[in-house]
Amino acid sequence: MTTEGHRMQDFKLANVLFEANDRMDAYPALYCRTTKPLPIDAAGRVVTLFPRERFDFATYFNALSNRKWHLYTNATSFSRHLELRGGACAVELTHVDTYQCAERRIPGCIWRKEASDDWVSLDLDFPTSSAELLAFRITTLDDAVLLRNGYYHTKVDEGDIRDVELALCTTTFKKEEFILPNIQMIRDQILSSDERIADHFRMIVVDNGRTLDAGSLSHDGVQVLPNPNVGGSGGFARGMIEATRDPSVTNVLLMDDDVSVSPESFRRTFNLLSIVRDEYADAFVGGGMLNFDLMDQQHEDLGFMNPNGWYEPVKPPLSLSKLHDVAYNEAIRPGSDQQTYAAWWYCCIPVATIHRVGLPLPLFVRGDDVEYSLRARPRFMTMNGICVWHLAFTTKYNAQVERYQVIRNGFILQAASQVAQECNLLGWFRSLYGGEITRFNYDSAELMLIALEDFLRGPACIEDPGQGERNLKELGRLNERVVPLDELPDDFGEELHANISRLQVDEWDKPGLRQRLRKHLTLNGNRLTRGTLDPTPVFIPYDGWCDPSSLMRGHSTVIAVDPSGENGAVRHLDRARYHELQKRFHADTKRFKHEYADVAKTWRE
Repeated sequence: MTTEGHRMQDFKLANVLFEANDRMDAYPALYCRTTKPLPIDAAGRVVTLFPRERFDFATYFNALSNRKWHLYTNATSFSRHLELRGGACAVELTHVDTYQCAERRIPGCIWRKEASDDWVSLDLDFPTSSAELLAFRITTLDDAVLLRNGYYHTKVDEGDIRDVELALCTTTFKKEEFILPNIQMIRDQILSSDERIADHFRMIVVDNGRTLDAGSLSHDGVQVLPNPNVGGSGGFARGMIEATRDPSVTNVLLMDDDVSVSPESFRRTFNLLSIVRDEYADAFVGGGMLNFDLMDQQHEDLGFMNPNGWYEPVKPPLSLSKLHDVAYNEAIRPGSDQQTYAAWWYCCIPVATIHRVGLPLPLFVRGDDVEYSLRARPRFMTMNGICVWHLAFTTKYNAQVERYQVIRNGFILQAASQVAQECNLLGWFRSLYGGEITRFNYDSAELMLIALEDFLRGPACIEDPGQGERNLKELGRLNERVVPLDELPDDFGEELHANISRLQVDEWDKPGLRQRLRKHLTLNGNRLTRGTLDPTPVFIPYDGWCDPSSLMRGHSTVIAVDPSGENGAVRHLDRARYHELQKRFHADTKRFKHEYADVAKTWRE
């Protein structure tokens, strides 16, 4: 963008965030580090800083990501605005470098506010710095201090402020407990606010369940569209189509329906896009996925597809109540050699990319976001404070999704879009299939075989818009039935409860060489086994990502327990079922090797 002949304009980047909700009560260190919870008014606008205390704002939501704002945008300097009333206090500017565990005071940047019954405004300029984070802290004296309307801001040439029109698209299927509060929050705190975003934001809800009252909900910037159940990919495609009907829309923000989100994430996304550099104008903005049950734990902001076909986070799990992890989260960026993607729990895509790349593949659910990122090959922007809270995948594990949709769609994205060509997906398939066999989860193994067979059928398996919903119903018979543990047969006896404590061991079991060899040769008793196995049941985790061989060794019955520890499913060793599936497995993998080139061509065409 050109800046010649324009004047400098003050531009808000991010608010000092406080939220009058259970999240801030339970995880205050996401917002401010101090010795006890902060009293806050019902609107979340005024917070009381109690006497003789230090309040550190070098936190996930309230530190400024200095290096990223420099990297992504035209901002070159930063300031902090605060409004204070009440007792005397000292305000210090601080900074945090990568891997530090404590913020440091910036020399010469301390201001003292005298006691006052009136609101006092302070605009404090940060010196030029290469620190990862910039922040501040307030130390109160003998009396309480009220704080309101804090924010970080910068000065930019008015010619560098882009015209951004942001359309939020979310696809929902009978998740009223999430989607209705999110609609109301957006009306109250975004569309009715006095910030720039209010006049440049709209929400499109694609209702695949057709259970929302579209007539009463569709007004004042919110549009609800009843839609057939075409899955997440079809719903997001419909949202993209509707958003791009308006030529003024510049960016489409895709967000899951079963999430909790702070309105500040939308504001920061909008502000970031408004002053983004030309070289990042085509970037996707990826929001962090934080755990809905452990709200300071980040699972992922960006992911990548590794050579073995697994989806992995770019960063390790992070505890964002810890300053070290807050700084580390901003320091780690994906390498150019990684097959990086931004998942659609929160992903903002430029409309120009949608015009260039097209719509997502009709994969119903799972893998559509990965395929789209790998096909578009964009840059990515992430930032502390842009996130959602999502149920952990282990909590919502569903075999029909994980062992049919994910498997089938992985093969489709590699064949159709010619991405991830170095990934050995057949090896990935073999590994997952073998894992299900060793866990006596024969139904999930069959789901995997159906997935491979459907891929080999070619595009016919997804061309019918209603096929995805039919698959959910037809393949649902292979979803394991989980029941409360106290409803399991009494003949399991006391052993049922005696073994559950063993689930506390490392789920990713690391047996020795002899144990691994025995597992490989016998597949936990499915073959080449002499003698009698113990029928006493043992507990293993329910999800399909762990290796519980040491828990199962020598036993013919297991109880797969869900993350709550209250529900489970009984599985028995079934050699007849194993041999039946193995014949099909060998036939399918042989067919894959012989037919893959021709099948992949049909997918590409």
